[in-house]
Amino acid sequence: SGRAVVEHKRRPAAGEKRSQRFAMIFFASIVALLLSFACAQETAFVYTVIAGSCDRTCGHLGTFPSLVACVDSRTGGSVNTASCGDQVAPPTPPRQACRRRSCPGNWNISDFGPCSATCEGVQVRSVDCVQDVVSADGNSATLGVIVNDSVCTDAGLFKPLTTLACGESTCFTYQWSTGDYGACSSRCGPGSQSRPVVCQSVATDGTTAAVSDRECEEDDRPEADRACDVDCRFVIGNWTDCVFPGGYRCGDNGFQTRTVTCLNADENRLVDLSSCEDDPTIVVEGGGTPAGRRLCDVECVCENPSWVTGAYSACSLTCGNGTRTRDVLCRCPLGPVDAVVNDTECSSKLAAERPAEQDMCGDRCPCTMTRWEASEFSNCSQECAGGIQTRRVWCACQRGNESDVMEPDLTCRNDLAAPKPSDTQDCNVQDCPCTNPQWDFSRFSECTRPCGGTQTRTVSCTCPIETNQGLFRRIVNDSICQDQLVQARPESERDCPTECCYASFPTSPWSACSVTCGDGTQTRSVSCGARVCPSGEFVGEVADGECTNRGIDLGSARVRVCSAPVREGSAVWEASEWTACSNTCGGGVKYRKVECVDKCSGKRRSKKKCRAFYASPSTIQACKCIPCKFATLSALGGGKGKGFFFR
Repeated sequence: SGRAVVEHKRRPAAGEKRSQRFAMIFFASIVALLLSFACAQETAFVYTVIAGSCDRTCGHLGTFPSLVACVDSRTGGSVNTASCGDQVAPPTPPRQACRRRSCPGNWNISDFGPCSATCEGVQVRSVDCVQDVVSADGNSATLGVIVNDSVCTDAGLFKPLTTLACGESTCFTYQWSTGDYGACSSRCGPGSQSRPVVCQSVATDGTTAAVSDRECEEDDRPEADRACDVDCRFVIGNWTDCVFPGGYRCGDNGFQTRTVTCLNADENRLVDLSSCEDDPTIVVEGGGTPAGRRLCDVECVCENPSWVTGAYSACSLTCGNGTRTRDVLCRCPLGPVDAVVNDTECSSKLAAERPAEQDMCGDRCPCTMTRWEASEFSNCSQECAGGIQTRRVWCACQRGNESDVMEPDLTCRNDLAAPKPSDTQDCNVQDCPCTNPQWDFSRFSECTRPCGGTQTRTVSCTCPIETNQGLFRRIVNDSICQDQLVQARPESERDCPTECCYASFPTSPWSACSVTCGDGTQTRSVSCGARVCPSGEFVGEVADGECTNRGIDLGSARVRVCSAPVREGSAVWEASEWTACSNTCGGGVKYRKVECVDKCSGKRRSKKKCRAFYASPSTIQACKCIPCKFATLSALGGGKGKGFFFR
């Protein structure tokens, strides 16, 4: 159907404004005409403006025409203009724009391009689905927009071919062919590999043949050589346990070993160790191969240590106060020969103190000059009644350029005619006033003998003296107490009342008989003892004279005759002198011969005879334990578990 009125939502241009104005006038005329027709209700035919069809179905901007026709208002159909009689026909309106929609898709097909190859090539063309697309408001359009192929195929349009076979059906192509790379030029590490590179013709049926290299593109020629790196790595075993020379079980001179090999991992075979020196997984300080041997130490645990001393060195001085030194080591049985270990092993496990390493030595140097030396006298011991002043007096000896040294008094008495000066002198001999004297005395001493004897004590006359340090009593002459006191002077000595009896008594059992066969003697210790009479309480040992003076024979009580029967089985060990030491230093051994001999007949017997009664003396002994000059006595350094061994 046609459109009577076209409305525009966008802002009209100048020409459109004129069209709108005309349309308004036109419609106003139509309205007036219709009103007059309606009012009259007599006119059946009127002039009417009828809109035509849009000249575009889609895409581009279209217009539609309008025409003026005489219409039967009762049926709406057009009639001859004569039917409208004398009515004035309105002017014909200009063409008006009409609304649009997007056009359906269509295939846009280009021409085929040239053939891609002379043999079995292809020609290519573009086939795109395009569409004239109108905006949503219908006021604009974009022509020839490439859209998805489904827009055309959904509309039932089959897509034309885009490729076309061309060229000859049978022909040859040329290409480079490569073989496998050969072995690496290096057994281990960086090297190079080579491979064959040839030019081949390839037929369409896949048949190949070698041709001249000129047939192939030189720029496309593959590399014939390449770098390679053979993976060689160290294979290292575990360290063995620490092993010590000479059968020892510990120390600081042990060693461990392990296996070190070089493996070509690519070929799984062993190669020379130097081939693995660049192995990045093993870092060896200073380069080279990993060590297959290393030193180790094991702390020595000593159960039965003992101190051993060397010989003293020569004295540092020919006379005077010199010194001499010796080696003192802690020895421990840690293997076939005793080992020197740290001193702490002995000091922590032995009750005996460590023997001294240094000793004083040197003969007394003769004095070049002797004299008596004396210090100043001290203050007087009392302010009155006779005090004493003391000083130190000694014999001074000058030996060459040495400082004076103190010598025994006998040295000066032998060398000097003058006697030794006195070391005391009296002072403040005047009497002291005493207003309150008294007798002071100590306790009686023990008896001078266990039986009988005397007891003594000190008895003094004292006077009180006030000093800045307090009140104390000063010893004064006994005459002051005797003159001022009625009390007599207390006794200072008395007899002990104890009476004793004396007798011999043994203090040890009888010894073994001095011989194992024949007549011999036995001895024991016998002392003279005292007992309180008549109770018999033992007082204690006294001098032998207390018994002998009383006719008691102690000698016969100490010795008696014994005898042992001569027995065939009686035997003793006899040992020869020791041989010379096997080494002069650093530890050696010496030997001696030990035999079992009958004690009475002197005949040699089986060693079993002696072992039944006595342990066999040793036939081997360590000697020359002093370290050699080239040996390092690390044991004296104090390192834990360190030492050197005798040999």
